Amino acid sequence: MNEQVLLIDIPTYRQKIQSSHRKLLGLIAKAEVLLQRKHIGVFVRGHDMYSRGLLSIASYLERHGIPVKYSVYEQSMTDEELKKKLEGVRVVGITCVTPTIHIALSLCRLIKTFDQQVVCVLGGPHVWFLDKETIENHPEVDVVVRGEGEYAFLDLLHHINELHRVKGVTYRDGCRTLKNEDRLEVEREFPTINYGFLTKPLQSYAHNVMATRGCPNKCSYCVDNRFRGVRSSPIEDIIEELNFLNGSLKKGTVVHFCDSDLLLKKHWSSGLLRKIAQEKFDLAFSCDARPDSVTTELIRKLELANFREINLGFEDLDNTVLECLDKGLKFEVAIQACETVRKNSDLMIKVYMMAGLPGSSRETEYNNSKRLQHLFNQGLIDLVSLRIFVPYPGTKIFHNPRKFGISILTRDWQQYDRFSFPVYRLSALNEHEIYSYFWKLQALVLRNYCKKLGMTLNELASFDVDEESLDYIYQNYVR
Repeated sequence: MNEQVLLIDIPTYRQKIQSSHRKLLGLIAKAEVLLQRKHIGVFVRGHDMYSRGLLSIASYLERHGIPVKYSVYEQSMTDEELKKKLEGVRVVGITCVTPTIHIALSLCRLIKTFDQQVVCVLGGPHVWFLDKETIENHPEVDVVVRGEGEYAFLDLLHHINELHRVKGVTYRDGCRTLKNEDRLEVEREFPTINYGFLTKPLQSYAHNVMATRGCPNKCSYCVDNRFRGVRSSPIEDIIEELNFLNGSLKKGTVVHFCDSDLLLKKHWSSGLLRKIAQEKFDLAFSCDARPDSVTTELIRKLELANFREINLGFEDLDNTVLECLDKGLKFEVAIQACETVRKNSDLMIKVYMMAGLPGSSRETEYNNSKRLQHLFNQGLIDLVSLRIFVPYPGTKIFHNPRKFGISILTRDWQQYDRFSFPVYRLSALNEHEIYSYFWKLQALVLRNYCKKLGMTLNELASFDVDEESLDYIYQNYVR
């Protein structure tokens, strides 16, 4: 194939938030910036976003001799700018998640008005699990790639006129929708990322590296366990990428490890952290981890490797809800993880939580509020990343809602956003109660941030923080 491929990334999306709520989120964002400065000192992280998955596909195709154009979608992009990008292009690949599917579809429709012969390919978790529905309801989409994209996209390009030979795709053949068998083979080693595809200075981006893919856990609210097994990139490849970033970014820039759980494979994780510590990078790091993966040894090695923050997936603070989620975790274990981090490091502790999870009730809401306050009182947590639960396609909850006691109210995908009014109701809580509870918890978090900073709300509001630090009030980020 000699024609160029255009890959379009949609890493952010706009979401309207009521002015009163926007003010609350703005204060929380300011407080988080100030707490990071107070605890860590220099905490540099860019604000422009990109999806690592699509950048990996672009790098993989380039390595195999495919001419690639790469573009990060911005709302300001004009029709003429898109038309210009399509010059010499036969295939367009767009990655999307549930809240951005409408953007991807609108791009496909526009592309077809320019040139009906351009093949529009969609990938990402939303279309992976709603592949037939996407093809059947949207004539502007020609192919859906299911699962990991590197192998499948390259194979698709080699057999663009023989799609029946390509595993892992669903496509239109005249009036028929055809779904080929799954692709069982996967890339053993992750492609080396070519950051040259990014058009802005590297310092302007928030960089996420990925050392592992997949997750062995069976959480009902997540799709990460749908990937085949857990694979780790060779440690020397990760170090090579970090060396590149170290030479390209300012001292103190934070790079986040976006693995589902960086500490999952303890022996491998220990070796990686030991090597990062030996390299003495000028970068700082943060990572995500399950509380039950936390050990004294790994926490000490995180600190020696210049990790400044660990993000722990609590989700909820009530065991009844955690059991309903098939998380395989108890609240008491999460507490022990925080205690282990506190005793053995100076890492900031951020916890991930969701309001309105299946199994929630007025009683569990009360327990969450009391226990979250207790965590702050005991100094066991620093930051809380709180969102509204969304039953995303691909999760067990979306495909079998009755089992989890929820009723899905709409398939307007633009509303499937973690700040928007809930798209479902629970057997014990309606959507209004869930939404109200979410903002009450946000207010609790803000009160505790002010207490940690020794500031009143008025003092915090008047404090000057770079407005770019508040971007997530207006834009949501897609991993």
